[in-house]
Amino acid sequence: MGFQSHFRQAWVAGAAAIGVGLISLVTACGSSSVARPADGAAAGSTAGSTAGSTAPTSTGAHSAPVAAAPADRLTGFGATMATWNAHHKAARAYSNLTLQNGQVVEYTVDTKAIPVAAAVKRAEQELPADSRQLWAAQKGHCYQVELASHTIGQTLAPATGDPSGGVLAMINTLLPNGSSAYRPAGVNEIILSPGAYTAADDAPDC
Repeated sequence: MGFQSHFRQAWVAGAAAIGVGLISLVTACGSSSVARPADGAAAGSTAGSTAGSTAPTSTGAHSAPVAAAPADRLTGFGATMATWNAHHKAARAYSNLTLQNGQVVEYTVDTKAIPVAAAVKRAEQELPADSRQLWAAQKGHCYQVELASHTIGQTLAPATGDPSGGVLAMINTLLPNGSSAYRPAGVNEIILSPGAYTAADDAPDC
């Protein structure tokens, strides 16, 4: 009996030791499996922070200001004197040139007798390709056309104070006695000058 009792005690002690070992092993494996996601989450958080710091979102607050258009892009109205001379070798059709800050801002185009529609097209040819007609009307002894060009506005704004690039064309018929009249079938003079007029009533009389 003493031997059997001793044997049972030894067997219980061994089983208990094995049980403790198994519990320790399971606990170690469990804590290892929990630790990996925590490490991975921390690593992902760090990577996200780094990516965010190296790729900041751009805003419009730091955009560069738009530079004024260079005057040498213009060859007619608004051109510098040097550019004007380079493109007007035979300048007999032009007279009364007025310069402001070294740029041509007013002049007269002398044509042969042409219909007023052809004269309007001729006036538009003196402006850049982005010019557009705002209104046209007969006023007294001339026909007026308001044109506008973004390019001219950018270039001449420092000189004229008008960023809209408004240009008023006054078309009439210069008579032999030096007086002016308006003959739609035969106009021969186009006067170009700066001026932003939203309507014909705002423009000066001829």
